[in-house]
Amino acid sequence: MPYPRLHTSCLWLITCLLLCGTARAQDIFYGTNQYIEYQQGTVPIILTVPHGGAIQPTSIPDRTCNNAVNVTDVHTIETALEIKKALFTKTGCYPHIVICHLKRTKLDCNRNLTDAACQQPEAELAWKEFHQFIVQARTTIQAGYSDQAMIFDIHGHGHAIPRIELGYLLDSDELAEPDAILNTPKYINYSSLRRLALTSASEATHAQLLRGNQALGTLLHDHGFPSVPSRQDPAPAPDDPYFSGGYITATHTCYTDTVLMNGVQMELNNAGIRNTAANRSRFAGAFAEAAITFLSTHFAINWQSCQPKTAIKETIVSHKEIRVYPNPIAPGDMLHVNTMSEDVVSFLLYTPGGTLIHSGTLDPCCRDIRMPDLPQGLYILKVTEIHGIHCDVYKIICL
Repeated sequence: MPYPRLHTSCLWLITCLLLCGTARAQDIFYGTNQYIEYQQGTVPIILTVPHGGAIQPTSIPDRTCNNAVNVTDVHTIETALEIKKALFTKTGCYPHIVICHLKRTKLDCNRNLTDAACQQPEAELAWKEFHQFIVQARTTIQAGYSDQAMIFDIHGHGHAIPRIELGYLLDSDELAEPDAILNTPKYINYSSLRRLALTSASEATHAQLLRGNQALGTLLHDHGFPSVPSRQDPAPAPDDPYFSGGYITATHTCYTDTVLMNGVQMELNNAGIRNTAANRSRFAGAFAEAAITFLSTHFAINWQSCQPKTAIKETIVSHKEIRVYPNPIAPGDMLHVNTMSEDVVSFLLYTPGGTLIHSGTLDPCCRDIRMPDLPQGLYILKVTEIHGIHCDVYKIICL
């Protein structure tokens, strides 16, 4: 991410009080009537949850058009939130999450608009907001990571075989082909990993990304969650039920020529994964480990580029420091800056993503900054001495 670089020839300090944990961890946005929720993340992962909602407004009739499927994927929202928690615990980073809270009887966000909303205006609006939030997340990610990103479309299946079904838009008979066939342009172009097959930092082939030693399914299997495709289970048998991916995976990944994002539809079996809080937590930890390894291997993601949203102590890496207080601070309040010197200093205030949002100079007599009206979260304050030795000091400010 485009954070300002620390001035290695001078002092630097990063600090955050434990009370930061009381601030809202992410920016959260809602669509009309809060049917759709978007939790903005800090790492190039998007989790989408289209079929886990429970809201059933009487203003939206039940879907009956075009042989509508209305089964709820139970506990998929809860599973996605556990994954968020596990990723944060391990990396200090949050995924982007887009959730449909409408019950599937009212809206199916993993279908085209006509089949999804059955021409009901209120449902159509929610469908549009769901997909607009995904585009917003994609745009945010691609500004910093280009195509080095993944979308995981989270579903639940009730098939007899207790394994995770990973859908890359390749059917069972296509996955059954030998590696040499899967590595041809024809099959790569069918795949939701098309961009990664061409740009992998590990130089993995398309077939290796699907079922090699560092494939997502293999990593999940290694952590105790059987998956197909994987090294251990390369392809479903011809008669096995299997979900290869749907509208979200086709629309919001590189399967569509104008999209850079890679992705997968992830169908989770219920028993052992979704059915209890303990199982969801156990799976989330395993998925986080697998996802971190997958992205680190094939995208060369630097997880340290994401600043943690909470911190447990102040860390001083110099004999010299500045102090800012109060920290946390309420929007609109005055932030006092004590530089322990009499020099004039300049300050720059950045978002966690590196966007400059406030700046100015502070005389020795008046070192107060009125904080802008900002959402709760963390912000990076850079203080630079103008006279004498040029030194940059960085502090994390908590709102």
